[in-house]
Formats: sequence, C-alpha cells, structure tokens
Amino acid sequence: SGQAQLVDEDLLQYYAFLADKGDMQAAVALGQLYYQGGRGIEQNFERSLHFFSLAAREGQHPTAYAFLGKLYYEENSELERDDEKALTYFRKAARESNPVGLYGLGRMYLDGRGVRKDVNQAFEYFRQSAESGWPEAQLQLGILYYTGIGGKKDYRKAIKQFSLATQSGNLLAFYNLAQMHAAGAGTMRACHTAVELFKNVAERGAWAKLLMDANDFYKSGDTDVALIMYMLLAEMGFEMAQSNAAYILDKGESVIIDKNEVLPRALLHWDRAAGQGYTTARLKLGDYYYYGHGTDVDYETAALHYRLASEQQHSSQAMFNLGYMHEHGLGMKKDFHLAKRFYDMAAESSIDAQAPTSLALANLGMKFWLDVCSEYLEMVHKLGLDSLLGKDWDLYLMAFVAGLLGLLVLIYRARQQQELERSQRRQRQQELELQRQREEQQQAEEQQAEEQRAEEQAQQQELELQRQREEQQQAEEQQAEEQRAEEQAQQQQFPETSNQTGEEAELQDQQQ
Repeated sequence: SGQAQLVDEDLLQYYAFLADKGDMQAAVALGQLYYQGGRGIEQNFERSLHFFSLAAREGQHPTAYAFLGKLYYEENSELERDDEKALTYFRKAARESNPVGLYGLGRMYLDGRGVRKDVNQAFEYFRQSAESGWPEAQLQLGILYYTGIGGKKDYRKAIKQFSLATQSGNLLAFYNLAQMHAAGAGTMRACHTAVELFKNVAERGAWAKLLMDANDFYKSGDTDVALIMYMLLAEMGFEMAQSNAAYILDKGESVIIDKNEVLPRALLHWDRAAGQGYTTARLKLGDYYYYGHGTDVDYETAALHYRLASEQQHSSQAMFNLGYMHEHGLGMKKDFHLAKRFYDMAAESSIDAQAPTSLALANLGMKFWLDVCSEYLEMVHKLGLDSLLGKDWDLYLMAFVAGLLGLLVLIYRARQQQELERSQRRQRQQELELQRQREEQQQAEEQQAEEQRAEEQAQQQELELQRQREEQQQAEEQQAEEQRAEEQAQQQQFPETSNQTGEEAELQDQQQ
C-alpha cells in the first residue's frame, strides 16, 4: 500500500510539472483527480479549480469549462457558489457539444438557478448529454421519465436510461432501478433482481473500504486481523468477505478461533456465500457434507449442493462429483448410465475436465462389463446347466462364442474391404472427373488463346491495310504535287510563245 502511494505521488508531481508547463491534458487530469478524489488523494476543490483554470487559460478546453461550471454550481465548503460564472462556463462547454456542459445547463434550467426555470429546455439538454454517454444526464433523464415532470410518465424509457447509467457505475441509477424492479414499474416485479441491485448499492458505501484494509492485512501476513475484519463485513452481508473468511478458516491460517469451531464457522460462511450465488462456496458446501467437515457426513445433502452448482452455475466439478456419486451409489441410486451422463456433461463444459473424465469413464466401462459378467454367471448357476449339458458345457460354449466372434470378424473385415473398394472407386471417379474438368478447362483456355491470337492477327492485317492505303494516298498526293510544279515551271519558261499563239488564234477567229 505504501509503495502504491509513493508511485501515485511521483505521478502526481509529474503531472503537476506538465500542467505548469502548459500541458492542458495534464491540467485537466489533475483537476478531475482532485475533484473526484481517490487513489490516496483527498478531494480538494481549490486545487481542482486551480488546474481547471490553468487548462481554460491555455486554450479552449470544453472539459475544463464544464468542470469549472460544476465547481461554481455545486455547493461545497471550499468555494462560494456563483451561478453566473457556472452558467458562463457551462455555455462555453455546451457550444463544443461537451456532455458535462450540456448536463450542467440542464441542471440549471431544471433548478431555475441563474436562468428562468424551464423543464422542457432542461429535458432537451439532458437528452443531448445522455446521447453522448454522460451517466448523470442518463440518471436525470430517467428521473424525468419516471416522475413525469415536464411530460408523461414512461417507465420503460426510465428503465432504459437507468440501465445505461448503471453501466458506468452510477449508484443512484442502481438504486432507482432497484426501486422500479421492487415495485414492478415498467417491468415484471422481480424481488430477486431488486435485492441484487440494492446489494450493489449497499456494498459501495464508505464501509467497503474495510474490505481493502482487510486484504492489505492478509497480504502483510496479519491473518488474524484480516479474519476479524472479514467476519465483521461478512455479518454485514459482503459475499466476498464471507468467502474470504471461510477460506482463511478452511486453510487453518488463524489461531484466534478454537480448533473445534474452525470448520463449523467455515461451513457457516461458505453457506452464506453460496446463498449469494458464489459457485466455489456451493462446491465447498458439498465437500463439507461429503467428507463430514464441521458437520456429520450427509451424502444426500452433498448431492443436493452439487446438483445446485451444476444446474445454476454449470460447474464441471459439480457434474463430475455427481457422476462419481451415481457410480458408487452415494446419497443416490447407483446408476452407471446417469454417472456416464454427468461425466460427459463435465467433459463438455470444461476442457480441464476432459482428462479426469476420460479416466473415470474407462473405469466406469470396466465396472459395467464386470457387472454384466457377474450377472451372467449368476444366471447360469441358477439354471443348473451342469446337469443338463454336462460338465464341459462351458468349453463348448466358449468354442461357439469364439467361432461366432471369428465369423463376425470375417464379416466385418469383408465389409471393410468392400467399403475400401467402394471408397477407392469413388476416389478414382473423382480423380477422373477432376482430370476431365482440367482437360476441358485447358481446352477452353487454348481455344480462347487461339481466338485471341486470330483476333490479334486480324487487327494487325487491318492495321497493315490501313497503313498501305495511307502510303498510297500519300504517293498520289506527292505525284499530283509534282505534276502541278512541272506545269508551273513550263508556264514560267515559255510565256511569250504562249501569248503569240493566243493572238494568232484570235486573228483566225476574226477572219472566219
């Protein structure tokens, strides 16, 4: 415990150093730690306010704003309540959709502090915060559904919200859920469930710290003090304390209890712990009644406890014990079939039980056949076959049985051979079918490849024809260009001749 405290102190100093250097996450973590307390650190709202203020000054941190709002809103002996500041910080956090900030605004509108009371507005803020998973908002939303404040009562929705809040360990949610189960509001009345929920609330009180103190004393070797504290908590109804006290007494680790009272007291605490559903305690009760520890040997009561552990907690050890008791007829009828059934159940419910159950089943099978043989010999003796069939009738019977067994072996081997041949034929057929499928697949692939090659060749031929046409077209265009260039050259070389020829032609036309 001291070493754990030293580690926490070092960690605390390290986080304080980071917070002073401007680490907002460290400042928020320290603020929450001092706000809630725990791990050897007492609540200190002033220190919490200091670190949350550091985180808020360093930057916009919605969680820091939300918890600053809670510090100013809630009443405590270290800080003065300031609804105006609380409203300001809650609104800053709510603008960032922080669930704590949304819950704080809901509380202010529900209580009418710092703002005008508005239950509908409070309900909306609680709903948004609850959807983000904040357990206190889920609790308040459940209360609104349960009481009908601001709307109609809805017990089913109230149970849903209380159940969501219990997943985060909210004690008030456990309490309200227990009340609803006890009254049958929105669900079937279930007193057992209500008791379990009330028990969960009661065991989280301040006195639960004694359980950790007792554990520390036990680890340090002070078993007597640990036993006294466990026995005190056991009287208060703590199942863990009851089982721990019984364990210490069962091991004989304490000297403050008289030897004649150790096992009866252990039996008492095992009985109380078993009544709260602890499987190991139920098994221990069966063992105590089976071996007569702290009480008289009572196989029937032992079988009853083993059966309860088997049916309610599905204990493989309890199933094995029931099989053993059926095998030997202890506290119940001797029945090899039921014994085998419980051995099989134990093997199915736990891997660790498979090895011992295999040995137990082998032993059970041997006993079964021995009983069958003894019954057969007893029947033969009653029939008096010696006088009817002679003194050597048993030899004849053994020879007949041996021949019959040999015939059965031959038939079995022949059937095995036939089955093997059929299996081989099926295997060959499967291999042929697979080979045929592979060949067909190969042919299909070859055909596909051939078609692809033909398509590629056709594409190449088409490209070649197109290239030839383009070359021919280019050659024709080049030839035409050369011809035009030649004509232009001739016209430039003989311009006068051309003019004369034209004039002569014109004179001839005039004469005509």
